[in-house]
Amino acid sequence: MALWHFLLLVFISLSRGDARVITLKNRCNTTIWPGFRATTFVSSHSEEWAGGFELKPGASANLQTPVIWIGYIWARYGCSFNPSGHGFCFSGDCGGELACSKENSPVEPATFARLNMNDITGDDTYKLDVINGFNLPISIVPNGPDSSLCETIECVPQDLSNTCPRELQVRNEGHIVACRSGCLAFHKPELCCIGEYANKRVCNHTKYSIAFKNTCPIADTHPNERFVYTVCDTSPNYLIIFC
Repeated sequence: MALWHFLLLVFISLSRGDARVITLKNRCNTTIWPGFRATTFVSSHSEEWAGGFELKPGASANLQTPVIWIGYIWARYGCSFNPSGHGFCFSGDCGGELACSKENSPVEPATFARLNMNDITGDDTYKLDVINGFNLPISIVPNGPDSSLCETIECVPQDLSNTCPRELQVRNEGHIVACRSGCLAFHKPELCCIGEYANKRVCNHTKYSIAFKNTCPIADTHPNERFVYTVCDTSPNYLIIFC
């Protein structure tokens, strides 16, 4: 990070008030293990959370963040961990660890909620990312004072058997647990926007990314959409709803 960028982030942090709160709410009918990673220079979580934890159906948990927080959140499920925090999740796993670290990226496909709280402009920007596929529905809901001025966004496919093409389905014991992107499923340059297709002018939407867009119109479904965010300038808290 350039020195001027670092100093600007520090200035914004000192001038924009107290810490913010991200509330995670599990509306799924199964236990999930939210994972989260921060990409800023500041700590992203309290020590007891340490990058992941269990969240039972109907339960909520608050993540208190610094004023500046840039990172992403996703859901893991079908998990089993021993008392030391080692185990496995059949969807969204991060290296078989309860605490997702920078060294263990989440195994895709997974639905990502990406938030930049007090970014370089001083505003919040956020989006949902299913470029490499999705597993559980997620909504980002601005919460608290002045939150009504900011947009709620959601990706809530209800039935993967109807919304996910058969060749993209990820199954566990006969059940569909996630939906891969065309790139993740077939590793072809024209699906991944790599090699001779790295130029956005020649890497177009495919039938797979279009199917994702039909399911989640507000979410990023194609590499050309990576820099499209929803903007909020009132610094609310956020509610992340799973299912």
